Amino acid sequence: MYDYYFEKEFRRIKRAGYCEYLEETYKNTLERIRLDGVVKHRESVYNLLSFLDIYFEDKYPDGSSELYDNEYDRFCEAFSKENMIEFAKRYQFTEDEINYIKSNICNGNFDGYEKASEVFFIAKLIDYFGIDVLKDLLNRRQDLFKKNNVSIQKYSQLFSDRPYGEDIKTKLDDAIDKKVDWYVNDGINCGGYALKIDYPVFPCGNNFSQMVTRVLDEFPFTRLLGETDLKDDEYLVIYRARKEGGFGHHFIRVDDDGIVREKDGAKPYKIFEGWNNWLEEDDVCEAFFAVKKDHKMFGVERKPDSKLKLLDFSQTVGIAIEEKSNEFSYHNHVFRFKKSEDGEIIVIDEKGKFIADVVAEDGQCLVEVSDDKMDYVENVKSRVKPIIENGVLINFDEFKERKKDVSDEGR
Repeated sequence: MYDYYFEKEFRRIKRAGYCEYLEETYKNTLERIRLDGVVKHRESVYNLLSFLDIYFEDKYPDGSSELYDNEYDRFCEAFSKENMIEFAKRYQFTEDEINYIKSNICNGNFDGYEKASEVFFIAKLIDYFGIDVLKDLLNRRQDLFKKNNVSIQKYSQLFSDRPYGEDIKTKLDDAIDKKVDWYVNDGINCGGYALKIDYPVFPCGNNFSQMVTRVLDEFPFTRLLGETDLKDDEYLVIYRARKEGGFGHHFIRVDDDGIVREKDGAKPYKIFEGWNNWLEEDDVCEAFFAVKKDHKMFGVERKPDSKLKLLDFSQTVGIAIEEKSNEFSYHNHVFRFKKSEDGEIIVIDEKGKFIADVVAEDGQCLVEVSDDKMDYVENVKSRVKPIIENGVLINFDEFKERKKDVSDEGR
């Protein structure tokens, strides 16, 4: 059974990174409040003056303007910027308040400053009047709350034992999951998913051969399957792109359970449903990669583009001649140079079989591969054609390494 190790670990890493960012953002927000006592402090104090009006009218039904002025001065002094900063330095946000602020950061409120300020002012309001006084006013004088346009429902919740709801931790976890889903889906494309690498893979090149070379060069744990068999420590990746290179390509992955999985751009993982229409056209090529299961999947340092090869067979031959190398490799095959009976340069394979004629003069290198050897040179075709039905490679066993039955030897 397939255990989704790469997917689960990739998500764990993304989640850990996001939670670290969330904690750091919350701490930065708290530090800002402790430094400035909240920037919008005057506007917020003005909004809270409604509570002073409710409190004053209940306490002094026939109160004079002088009494109100005294209450007003004391209130404004308590909510002055200097006192707010002092209060912020000693105030400890509750777990619910922290979860509320973080969930709002997750939901797109950027640094959470606005919601943190809201929480902070409510805490200061409770500190000034006392929670019992506020609850008593809310219970007895809802008429004054209505008169001053103060939300009874909102403050009934805020003055309760669970001001941000019974399930604020669940809401935060859900918000984190939603954000992590986005980071996971956006973090890798079809190539990253198929090759089990924690970044997007975009092989570039002027033709399909160069794009295949790019994959082999950037990821040394891959090889072209060609006429060989898939080993127990490898899994199969099928790659399609246009013959002449350019935009558009797709990787799919076959896991040990025979199920073919894919990821389309920034969309979620899914069972392979079939190639896009343009990937079924005549100018599309296909390569089969055998990928080592036990390779480093996370934190791999990418090669700079300048160090990546963008070579096809002719260019590889040209470089080998220029460097005076008698032997070179291309697409997991080793080739050698040899002089023909006519004194011309030819390319042969490891078994000495003729592969190509080479004309090298005046700094130019022309390579003419024998028609019947072109597939061997490119080495992208598998000895078996895949048969995929309903997201399952039904002839998967044909790709695997063949085991010889000793009892059959010598018969």
